[in-house]
Amino acid sequence: MRGNSGVLVSARSGAGDGDPGAVVCSCAGRAGGRLPALEARASRKKCRSRTHSVDGGLDKAVTLITDEYRALQAEMHRDPAYGVASIGYAPLVAKIIQQTESHAILDYGAGKGRLHASLKRILSSWECEVFAYDPAIPEISRAPSPCRFVVSIDVLEHIEPDCLDAVLDDLARVTFQWGFFTVHTGPAVKTLPDGRNAHLIQKPVWWWLPKLMERFDLLEFKRGANGFWVFVIRR
Repeated sequence: MRGNSGVLVSARSGAGDGDPGAVVCSCAGRAGGRLPALEARASRKKCRSRTHSVDGGLDKAVTLITDEYRALQAEMHRDPAYGVASIGYAPLVAKIIQQTESHAILDYGAGKGRLHASLKRILSSWECEVFAYDPAIPEISRAPSPCRFVVSIDVLEHIEPDCLDAVLDDLARVTFQWGFFTVHTGPAVKTLPDGRNAHLIQKPVWWWLPKLMERFDLLEFKRGANGFWVFVIRR
Protein backbone atom coordinates (compact mmCIF):
# COMPACT_ATOMS: atom_id res chain seq x y z
CA MET A 1 0.00 0.00 0.00
CA ARG A 2 1.44 3.36 -0.97
CA GLY A 3 0.30 6.57 0.60
CA ASN A 4 0.74 10.05 -0.80
CA SER A 5 0.95 13.37 0.98
CA GLY A 6 -0.95 15.00 -1.86
CA VAL A 7 -4.33 13.59 -0.80
CA LEU A 8 -6.86 16.35 -0.14
CA VAL A 9 -9.87 15.54 2.02
CA SER A 10 -12.85 17.65 3.00
CA ALA A 11 -15.50 16.24 5.32
CA ARG A 12 -19.08 17.46 5.61
CA SER A 13 -22.05 16.21 7.58
CA GLY A 14 -25.44 16.36 5.88
CA ALA A 15 -24.21 18.99 3.47
CA GLY A 16 -26.04 19.92 0.31
CA ASP A 17 -27.25 16.58 -0.95
CA GLY A 18 -28.53 15.38 2.41
CA ASP A 19 -25.94 12.62 2.85
CA PRO A 20 -25.09 12.34 6.56
CA GLY A 21 -21.39 12.10 7.28
CA ALA A 22 -20.44 12.46 3.63
CA VAL A 23 -16.73 12.62 2.90
CA VAL A 24 -15.52 14.05 -0.38
CA CYS A 25 -11.89 13.63 -1.30
CA SER A 26 -9.45 13.77 -4.15
CA CYS A 27 -7.09 10.82 -4.09
CA ALA A 28 -3.50 10.16 -4.97
CA GLY A 29 -1.47 6.97 -5.10
CA ARG A 30 -1.18 4.10 -7.57
CA ALA A 31 -2.40 0.53 -7.96
CA GLY A 32 -1.24 -1.81 -10.69
CA GLY A 33 -1.53 -5.39 -11.95
CA ARG A 34 -4.45 -7.38 -13.35
CA LEU A 35 -6.55 -10.26 -12.10
CA PRO A 36 -6.51 -13.17 -14.56
CA ALA A 37 -10.30 -13.59 -14.54
CA LEU A 38 -10.91 -10.08 -15.82
CA GLU A 39 -10.41 -8.64 -19.27
CA ALA A 40 -11.74 -5.18 -18.52
CA ARG A 41 -9.55 -2.33 -19.73
CA ALA A 42 -8.39 -0.03 -16.94
CA SER A 43 -8.66 3.66 -17.79
CA ARG A 44 -7.34 6.57 -15.77
CA LYS A 45 -9.78 9.22 -14.58
CA LYS A 46 -9.81 11.88 -11.90
CA CYS A 47 -10.43 10.34 -8.48
CA ARG A 48 -13.08 11.76 -6.22
CA SER A 49 -14.41 9.36 -3.60
CA ARG A 50 -17.41 9.88 -1.36
CA THR A 51 -18.67 7.79 1.53
CA HIS A 52 -22.27 7.97 2.69
CA SER A 53 -25.36 5.88 3.28
CA VAL A 54 -28.15 5.31 0.79
CA ASP A 55 -31.78 4.18 0.99
CA GLY A 56 -32.84 0.83 -0.41
CA GLY A 57 -35.72 -1.57 -0.76
CA LEU A 58 -35.00 -3.82 2.21
CA ASP A 59 -38.01 -5.69 3.54
CA LYS A 60 -38.38 -4.35 7.08
CA ALA A 61 -39.79 -7.69 8.25
CA VAL A 62 -36.39 -9.34 7.69
CA THR A 63 -34.05 -9.34 10.68
CA LEU A 64 -30.45 -8.70 9.69
CA ILE A 65 -29.28 -7.94 13.21
CA THR A 66 -30.94 -8.01 16.63
CA ASP A 67 -31.10 -4.89 18.75
CA GLU A 68 -28.99 -6.52 21.44
CA TYR A 69 -26.23 -7.45 19.03
CA ARG A 70 -26.35 -4.04 17.34
CA ALA A 71 -25.59 -2.49 20.74
CA LEU A 72 -22.68 -4.89 21.30
CA GLN A 73 -21.24 -4.09 17.88
CA ALA A 74 -21.59 -0.35 18.49
CA GLU A 75 -19.59 -0.81 21.69
CA MET A 76 -16.93 -2.86 19.88
CA HIS A 77 -16.52 -0.14 17.25
CA ARG A 78 -15.42 2.28 19.95
CA ASP A 79 -12.16 0.31 20.01
CA PRO A 80 -9.79 1.85 17.41
CA ALA A 81 -8.20 -1.57 16.83
CA TYR A 82 -11.50 -3.24 15.92
CA GLY A 83 -12.29 -3.75 12.24
CA VAL A 84 -8.92 -3.33 10.53
CA ALA A 85 -9.03 -6.20 8.00
CA SER A 86 -10.13 -3.97 5.12
CA ILE A 87 -6.81 -2.11 5.22
CA GLY A 88 -4.95 -5.22 4.10
CA TYR A 89 -7.44 -6.00 1.32
CA ALA A 90 -7.61 -2.44 -0.03
CA PRO A 91 -4.89 -2.88 -2.70
CA LEU A 92 -6.74 -5.87 -4.18
CA VAL A 93 -10.07 -4.05 -4.05
CA ALA A 94 -8.48 -1.07 -5.81
CA LYS A 95 -7.17 -3.38 -8.52
CA ILE A 96 -10.62 -4.88 -9.10
CA ILE A 97 -12.20 -1.42 -9.17
CA GLN A 98 -9.94 -0.45 -12.05
CA GLN A 99 -10.21 -3.74 -13.92
CA THR A 100 -14.01 -3.73 -13.79
CA GLU A 101 -14.04 -0.01 -14.62
CA SER A 102 -16.18 0.56 -11.55
CA HIS A 103 -16.89 4.11 -10.45
CA ALA A 104 -19.12 3.27 -7.49
CA ILE A 105 -18.86 0.56 -4.84
CA LEU A 106 -20.84 -0.39 -1.77
CA ASP A 107 -18.84 -1.27 1.35
CA TYR A 108 -21.22 -3.65 3.12
CA GLY A 109 -20.27 -3.73 6.79
CA ALA A 110 -18.05 -0.68 6.49
CA GLY A 111 -17.37 -0.13 10.18
CA LYS A 112 -15.28 2.98 10.68
CA GLY A 113 -14.68 3.43 6.93
CA ARG A 114 -11.14 2.16 6.79
CA LEU A 115 -11.57 0.70 3.30
CA HIS A 116 -12.57 4.12 1.98
CA ALA A 117 -9.61 5.76 3.73
CA SER A 118 -7.22 3.19 2.26
CA LEU A 119 -8.63 3.39 -1.26
CA LYS A 120 -8.18 7.13 -1.44
CA ARG A 121 -4.50 6.63 -0.63
CA ILE A 122 -4.04 3.90 -3.24
CA LEU A 123 -6.08 4.92 -6.28
CA SER A 124 -4.57 7.35 -8.71
CA SER A 125 -6.60 9.44 -11.17
CA TRP A 126 -9.71 7.37 -10.71
CA GLU A 127 -13.28 8.46 -9.96
CA CYS A 128 -15.01 6.12 -7.55
CA GLU A 129 -17.91 6.81 -5.22
CA VAL A 130 -17.86 4.67 -2.06
CA PHE A 131 -21.22 4.01 -0.40
CA ALA A 132 -20.99 2.70 3.15
CA TYR A 133 -23.42 0.52 5.10
CA ASP A 134 -23.12 -0.79 8.63
CA PRO A 135 -26.13 -1.44 10.88
CA ALA A 136 -24.06 -0.73 14.02
CA ILE A 137 -23.00 2.74 12.86
CA PRO A 138 -26.01 5.09 13.05
CA GLU A 139 -24.76 7.45 10.33
CA ILE A 140 -24.58 4.66 7.75
CA SER A 141 -27.25 2.26 9.04
CA ARG A 142 -29.95 2.90 6.44
CA ALA A 143 -30.68 -0.02 4.10
CA PRO A 144 -28.46 0.37 1.03
CA SER A 145 -29.56 0.41 -2.58
CA PRO A 146 -28.08 -2.06 -5.08
CA CYS A 147 -24.65 -1.24 -6.44
CA ARG A 148 -22.73 -2.62 -9.42
CA PHE A 149 -19.78 -3.69 -7.26
CA VAL A 150 -20.18 -4.67 -3.59
CA VAL A 151 -17.35 -5.33 -1.15
CA SER A 152 -17.77 -7.06 2.21
CA ILE A 153 -14.55 -7.68 4.10
CA ASP A 154 -14.46 -9.98 7.15
CA VAL A 155 -18.10 -9.26 7.94
CA LEU A 156 -19.97 -12.52 7.49
CA GLU A 157 -18.24 -14.37 10.34
CA HIS A 158 -19.53 -11.66 12.70
CA ILE A 159 -23.18 -12.21 11.75
CA GLU A 160 -25.55 -13.83 14.24
CA PRO A 161 -26.04 -17.42 13.02
CA ASP A 162 -29.84 -17.14 12.96
CA CYS A 163 -29.56 -14.03 10.78
CA LEU A 164 -26.96 -15.31 8.31
CA ASP A 165 -29.32 -16.44 5.55
CA ALA A 166 -31.15 -13.11 5.70
CA VAL A 167 -27.87 -11.21 5.50
CA LEU A 168 -26.66 -13.31 2.56
CA ASP A 169 -29.98 -12.71 0.80
CA ASP A 170 -29.58 -8.99 1.42
CA LEU A 171 -26.02 -9.11 0.13
CA ALA A 172 -27.35 -10.72 -3.04
CA ARG A 173 -30.07 -8.04 -3.23
CA VAL A 174 -27.58 -5.18 -3.19
CA THR A 175 -25.04 -6.83 -5.52
CA PHE A 176 -26.10 -5.66 -8.95
CA GLN A 177 -23.17 -7.31 -10.71
CA TRP A 178 -19.89 -8.11 -8.93
CA GLY A 179 -19.02 -8.93 -5.34
CA PHE A 180 -15.76 -9.28 -3.45
CA PHE A 181 -16.28 -11.02 -0.11
CA THR A 182 -13.77 -12.21 2.48
CA VAL A 183 -14.41 -14.57 5.38
CA HIS A 184 -12.22 -15.39 8.38
CA THR A 185 -12.87 -19.02 9.28
CA GLY A 186 -11.22 -19.19 12.71
CA PRO A 187 -11.63 -17.50 16.08
CA ALA A 188 -11.05 -13.79 16.51
CA VAL A 189 -8.50 -12.29 18.87
CA LYS A 190 -11.17 -10.07 20.36
CA THR A 191 -14.18 -11.02 22.46
CA LEU A 192 -17.56 -9.35 22.69
CA PRO A 193 -18.56 -7.51 25.88
CA ASP A 194 -20.75 -10.50 26.79
CA GLY A 195 -17.73 -12.84 26.66
CA ARG A 196 -18.37 -14.54 23.30
CA ASN A 197 -15.69 -14.67 20.64
CA ALA A 198 -16.15 -11.82 18.17
CA HIS A 199 -16.43 -14.35 15.33
CA LEU A 200 -19.85 -15.82 16.02
CA ILE A 201 -19.52 -18.17 13.04
CA GLN A 202 -16.34 -20.26 12.86
CA LYS A 203 -16.85 -22.64 9.97
CA PRO A 204 -14.52 -24.09 7.29
CA VAL A 205 -14.45 -23.09 3.66
CA TRP A 206 -16.58 -26.05 2.54
CA TRP A 207 -19.38 -24.84 4.85
CA TRP A 208 -19.36 -21.30 3.45
CA LEU A 209 -18.99 -21.89 -0.28
CA PRO A 210 -22.36 -23.63 -0.89
CA LYS A 211 -24.15 -20.78 0.88
CA LEU A 212 -22.42 -18.21 -1.32
CA MET A 213 -22.87 -20.26 -4.49
CA GLU A 214 -26.64 -20.47 -3.88
CA ARG A 215 -26.72 -16.75 -4.59
CA PHE A 216 -23.70 -15.99 -6.78
CA ASP A 217 -21.56 -17.52 -9.52
CA LEU A 218 -17.90 -17.89 -8.62
CA LEU A 219 -15.30 -16.08 -10.73
CA GLU A 220 -12.28 -16.42 -8.45
CA PHE A 221 -11.46 -18.04 -5.14
CA LYS A 222 -8.37 -17.82 -2.97
CA ARG A 223 -7.73 -19.55 0.32
CA GLY A 224 -5.46 -18.04 2.96
CA ALA A 225 -4.07 -19.10 6.31
CA ASN A 226 -7.08 -17.79 8.23
CA GLY A 227 -9.88 -17.82 5.69
CA PHE A 228 -10.65 -17.10 2.06
CA TRP A 229 -11.91 -14.53 -0.43
CA VAL A 230 -14.20 -14.85 -3.42
CA PHE A 231 -14.85 -12.68 -6.42
CA VAL A 232 -18.37 -13.42 -7.63
CA ILE A 233 -21.00 -12.27 -10.09
CA ARG A 234 -24.69 -11.99 -9.32
CA ARG A 235 -26.89 -14.70 -10.78
